[in-house]
Amino acid sequence: MKNRQFEDATRQSAIEILNTIAETMSAMLRQNVPELKDNLFPAYAYMMTEVKNGDDLDAWYEEEDTELQARNDPASVASDSLQRMSVLLGEKTTLACSTHLVKAAIESPDWKESVMGHSFLGAISEACKKQFKSNLDDIVKMTASGFVHQHPIVRYTAMQSCGFLLHEQSPSFQKKYHQEMIPMVIKMMREETHLKLQTQATAVLTSFISGLLEQQDDDENLEKNKEILVPYSTDIVQTISGLFQVAIDKKY
Repeated sequence: MKNRQFEDATRQSAIEILNTIAETMSAMLRQNVPELKDNLFPAYAYMMTEVKNGDDLDAWYEEEDTELQARNDPASVASDSLQRMSVLLGEKTTLACSTHLVKAAIESPDWKESVMGHSFLGAISEACKKQFKSNLDDIVKMTASGFVHQHPIVRYTAMQSCGFLLHEQSPSFQKKYHQEMIPMVIKMMREETHLKLQTQATAVLTSFISGLLEQQDDDENLEKNKEILVPYSTDIVQTISGLFQVAIDKKY
């Protein structure tokens, strides 16, 4: 997995073998935390720094956004596999093997490391749902740090990661952090200079809103959640209307 001299197909085959082992013998893997921590999870991280078109921003901007499972570049394949592997291994093992790695990566001055850290955080958000809920302040702080990063791919990946977290931590995330997050996302929708990032910011806002309004237990909770959005409604409508016009003008 770490050897870039091998063809991508060979490295992907190694990942699939590991996934198969995890599907059939996850208990055995959980008994080998030191090996997972020192070898498997760093291998995922290493592949996830191989950002497609990362050194050619013009090409990256022009890339078509597709579902993670449909991509075959090393970073996407590793991220998809990590998502599945973390669920199979469970929260305790995943956190034991990755907590140190994610925090260091997100704080790294190397933008590719930071991209990997945010992508990693999003990938394990389903498996680590309970623990993330208990430490939501720290998780949100790490995620939000990527929104203001100088590199556009880091900002984009942080927004993707935030989308996963909004889904897994809904509606707690929305209720607790709307004052910080909604203005930040609206600002990105307005001020990002490329539609690819503006579109991703819009997707974050959509996840934020849907998490508040969907799957509520009763009408009273739904009405309370709607009230959270009222102070932002004018800005939201104006910003989305402006983006529609930009998208039409640019035929995006």
